[in-house]
Amino acid sequence: MTPSLLLTVLVGPRQSGKTTSASSLLDEIPVGRKFCINLDSSFERDRIKENEDYLQEQLEETLGCSMDTMTERFYLFVDEA
Repeated sequence: MTPSLLLTVLVGPRQSGKTTSASSLLDEIPVGRKFCINLDSSFERDRIKENEDYLQEQLEETLGCSMDTMTERFYLFVDEA
């Protein structure tokens, strides 16, 4: 059975605490069940531009399995999207 997808978007003005709020929630989630990426980082942006599979590869490395076989809830946090 494929897990359902739930998307939550946190929006607000600059410097209003969005990243801090999300980070405090993510602190409660085990390391292997979450992946955080900050697109304000030129390093991360360049990797994504150079390799269209970069994000999926990083997610699967964190999960320790293919996304196709994922059965548990997983949290992806994209900052500065």
